[in-house]
Amino acid sequence: MTTGQRVRAISRAGISLAASVVVGLVSVVLGASSAIAAPPSIVIKVAEYAVATAAHERPAHAVTSEDITNAAAASIINASATGASKVSLVANIGDLPGYPRVAAFLSSATFALTCVDFPASVGAAPVITPCPSRALGEWYSEPTVLLIARNAVALAASRGQAVSGADVVAAAARSGWKLAVRPTFSSGQGGVAKFTTTSTSRSSGSPKTVTVTVCVLLPATAYGIAHWVNC
Repeated sequence: MTTGQRVRAISRAGISLAASVVVGLVSVVLGASSAIAAPPSIVIKVAEYAVATAAHERPAHAVTSEDITNAAAASIINASATGASKVSLVANIGDLPGYPRVAAFLSSATFALTCVDFPASVGAAPVITPCPSRALGEWYSEPTVLLIARNAVALAASRGQAVSGADVVAAAARSGWKLAVRPTFSSGQGGVAKFTTTSTSRSSGSPKTVTVTVCVLLPATAYGIAHWVNC
């Protein structure tokens, strides 16, 4: 097997595995219902502890991602009868595109999400808010889309070339993701690829279909690095 063949085999395997993983993650995220979310009392305890941490710092400040991470990791605050964490912090503030002050917590018992909005002022009370399905889907999908883009770059590099739009199309076809617009940039030009997929939530009420879109900037150089960018 040549070096190029080995690169292509590894790339196909990586894309296949990542695609299956992200489908499961996005299904959990988009299938979550605020009606069956983890007990708000536990989530609010964690959120209020984070607010208190920020308010007692010198100088006091609005809640940061570090405050939330610290609160979620305090087992005496975030605990179940068995001593295991009742909820897990799956998306911190600053993670979700378009929702910079929203954090998402996942119930270890029901696998349902509860989202909290942390106002950007000192001591402000956190508020339970509907989870932004599209933003969560994009957040969870980003690593897989980046993997597809990186594999397209690696496949082109195995030929001694920079990635082209055609390489991205081929990589996307193997992944199960679609391209909103077929990229046509030539090797050495670089360009943005817009990946899209849909997922339907059936956890409660009427089915809801959400379109998830993630954009990646492909490099103009061989062996270059792909970067996630806002669409």
